[in-house]
Amino acid sequence: MWLACGCMMYIPCVFVSGVLLNTKQGLRLTTLLGSTLCCVSASGRCLALFWPKSWVAIAIITAGQCINGAVGPLVLASPSKLSSTWFPQHQRTTATAIAFLCNSGGSALGFVVGPYFVRATSLPVLLIVESIVGLVIMLWSFVYFPERPPTPPTPSSAVTTTENVAATSPLDFFRNVPRIVTNVPFLLLVFVGGWQAGTFNSWSGSFEVILSPLHYTQTTCGWLGFCATLASMTGGLIVGLLADRLFRGRFKLLLLLLFTLSTTSFMWFTLSLPSLFADHGVIPGNEYTTYVAVALGGLFLGSTNPLFYELAAELTFPVPEEVSAVFMTLVMNIICVVILFGEPLINYNYINALVTLSIIGCGAVLLLVRERYPRLELDRAQQKQRAVGVNIEDPERNKHED
Repeated sequence: MWLACGCMMYIPCVFVSGVLLNTKQGLRLTTLLGSTLCCVSASGRCLALFWPKSWVAIAIITAGQCINGAVGPLVLASPSKLSSTWFPQHQRTTATAIAFLCNSGGSALGFVVGPYFVRATSLPVLLIVESIVGLVIMLWSFVYFPERPPTPPTPSSAVTTTENVAATSPLDFFRNVPRIVTNVPFLLLVFVGGWQAGTFNSWSGSFEVILSPLHYTQTTCGWLGFCATLASMTGGLIVGLLADRLFRGRFKLLLLLLFTLSTTSFMWFTLSLPSLFADHGVIPGNEYTTYVAVALGGLFLGSTNPLFYELAAELTFPVPEEVSAVFMTLVMNIICVVILFGEPLINYNYINALVTLSIIGCGAVLLLVRERYPRLELDRAQQKQRAVGVNIEDPERNKHED
């Protein structure tokens, strides 16, 4: 439970990340700070090797977890800001999905690489390798990470960039808060997005609790967690591409479709194991079907994160993207902490059923969200105006182009 301090540190630090992002050099500043803190956290934990099995080691590891937890909001609050700053409208959701994919990739590797290192070599080797990786990433960030392109990729990006450049005080971030806390569709979306992400993250990290009583080994549970996270990464990339090409301006429809498919997958997983419905599986199941059900659950539910962040940015425009992202990730981690402390009190037979019911509830609340796309509409309007302007002002150029 002491290691949960990393998750708890996330909550008080989330507004700091919002304040930093809402500045002239926000993206670069948060990236440099995040990579530095990751390096310090990973390197600091190596110091615990000098005092094994002592309170000093526990204190050092706890401090490292706290520092690592403080990095979380710097990472998760920035993808939608990054995609808006650097990418045109038809690539934004895909860019956001790739940013989340990279973050999830580290979590996926942690499920299998950590246990492998400990078995094959030793824990000290794992800690040293992690510190070296952190150092390389930090140096890379300092060598090259520009804040923004020379020219904004879209008119909407120019609007939010202008607001960030004009920010002169940390309080500028909090001045935007009243503009979004009175936005009912946004608040409903934040609740749904935060709840499903917090539930999925907690569920995918709890297979040992859920499946150990059913004689699944720690290694198998680790591979299941890897499978769920890898599937969510794959699904996120596919959903990002679909959203940019086929569902632009229809994110709610795509989200409802994904919630329907994920509910089916979680029901299959729940009913194939002991649950509140029965002391044994209602439908036949084995280790292989468990892998398939977990993969499908991750594929459909884990892939919704980019859509929530992008739709939140649309609903709150012209408020900068980092403001909506901060609230989304804040709710997500509050729910993670609640589940973390509540999980030991819940019978393992009930966890899967509660997750399934949570997904159904999120889908029902999502139906109440009234979607709108002012950011997309501005970009489309400017694009049409430029096209008309070219046709009217330079017909000779058009003739040559034809």
